Amino acid sequence: MADFDAVQVNLWCDDVERCAAFFRGLGIPEKFRFPSRGEPHQIEVEAAGARIGFSSARVGSEFFGIATSPGGQHGGPQR
Repeated sequence: MADFDAVQVNLWCDDVERCAAFFRGLGIPEKFRFPSRGEPHQIEVEAAGARIGFSSARVGSEFFGIATSPGGQHGGPQR
């Protein structure tokens, strides 16, 4: 069985800054931002060995051809 020192989850977001701001508001520090100026395409926060990445759904679709769907837009139930 593999041992893991850290884990990362990436989420597609319409508003990367807003998604990351929620977690920063909980006291979880930002560890990565790209680009460093202007509208972010990727922001990552980290706490207790878990890193959460927020990626721009628009950038994923337009620049990389990845079929992205921000949370709540996949046709499933919303809460």
